[in-house]
Amino acid sequence: MNAKREALINKLRESFRDEAQNLHELDSKFSKGNTLWTVWKTGDILYLAEFTLSNPDWGGEWAYEKRLETDPPLSITCPIKYLNKTPALNDDWRQLVRARISKIKETKKKIIEMFKEREGRKLRVVFTPDPGYYVDIPYLDVISFYPLEGRYEKNGKRYSVPVKLVTEMFYWE
Repeated sequence: MNAKREALINKLRESFRDEAQNLHELDSKFSKGNTLWTVWKTGDILYLAEFTLSNPDWGGEWAYEKRLETDPPLSITCPIKYLNKTPALNDDWRQLVRARISKIKETKKKIIEMFKEREGRKLRVVFTPDPGYYVDIPYLDVISFYPLEGRYEKNGKRYSVPVKLVTEMFYWE
């Protein structure tokens, strides 16, 4: 990991005092790509904060944008346990997060069912990368489902792919 990025993340994890001198202490943290999810505690109150990290100069200083749940956050990758831990401040955003998790679970279940019932046929999964990411292979022929792995027929290489990227699955003769 880039040392400057790591230094920024460490700084974002530090306790701080607001204008009223209330102490805000880090309760939980989770990084997902360039998104840092945090749960903070001030007194008896827990709240969510999303830090979106960026490096506009590609090698220069790292920057961040902080968004609280009321803003709402830009991403829907927040861990479900953080939603369960903190009071709801934006039901619409939380519904999107929960729908994303539900869709991933449904997709995983369908892949497992289809893999078990393939009867000698190839199970092909098509996937689309998250915004901001690039994937140079459009599909895989599944060879295992835990973790989800497959071969790309054009180069014969084996790849792992997160279930969340799968957009379509079908049998291939």
